[in-house]
Amino acid sequence: MATGIKNLLFPLATALIVAMTSAACQPADLPKTGAIEPIDTPQMKPSRAGTVQVAAVALRELSRLDRSLRPFLNINQVTDPTDPFAACRKAGNIRDGQSNVDWRCEVDLVGLRKLAIRGVETSQFEKASNLLRAEGRFETRYLDDLETSGKPYTVQTRRLVNLQFENGSTREAFRGRLRIQSEAMKKDISRSSLGTNWSSTLTGMINNKSGKVVIEKGARIAFRGSLYGEYGERKNPWASGGYAFVAESDITLTGLGDGPCIKPDGSWRVEAQGAGNKLETSIASTESSIIDAGGAQASWSRLMCFEP
Repeated sequence: MATGIKNLLFPLATALIVAMTSAACQPADLPKTGAIEPIDTPQMKPSRAGTVQVAAVALRELSRLDRSLRPFLNINQVTDPTDPFAACRKAGNIRDGQSNVDWRCEVDLVGLRKLAIRGVETSQFEKASNLLRAEGRFETRYLDDLETSGKPYTVQTRRLVNLQFENGSTREAFRGRLRIQSEAMKKDISRSSLGTNWSSTLTGMINNKSGKVVIEKGARIAFRGSLYGEYGERKNPWASGGYAFVAESDITLTGLGDGPCIKPDGSWRVEAQGAGNKLETSIASTESSIIDAGGAQASWSRLMCFEP
């Protein structure tokens, strides 16, 4: 954790809830469109292999918390020479816990896909209400993957982060209520051309004690919708239904200060439902992978820390 930062006492917090709209996600510089009608993908019977894939995607959203926490805590972003998206990001002025990053590029991930990315990430700390807020909006086109209509397969994503600090918190020792809302949807989705279409919400308490930042036991993630593969597997349905994750231990946010991104470390109880079937299990999220109690596992994507 960065040193030399003066303690900053926060005033009494005023609760603020930001509602997430159901409209399709649009980067700021793209034309606005009306809300997309949701497509009901046939649900799948939950499996352990599908559950670890859902967990990997849902916890990747928690990993994105570092993009707002680092500017707030005055922690510099760790550069990584293997980051294929480094040229995509153009950062604006970063001060007083505020940041703005524009994404615009085309990237050839050799052996995987050729992508075009447009988007924006913003983060700011509102002193009057004791609230750290962040938002990300992206559109990712698979340029070498055309649908039957001749349009590239495109995924729109949106992410909202609210961290409401308790009274008396400081940057060096804080506790607060965290809410991360995320959604991803294939653009122009239709019944004849199904694809990614999911939403997730994480709620729980977060604290920073002696430089160790953790999500407290009891935090919950609700995930629903259809999850398809990524890159070369994008036509493969991985899971479809509803998934609930409850932290059975404190979840340590490893890598916040010295890694390319956060890797959630801890254990979760899971309940999955789909196609009239139910699966109850537990998983462990480690610095390298997601492991199901029944033996199924999935490694973190090598691009996890760098993607939009």
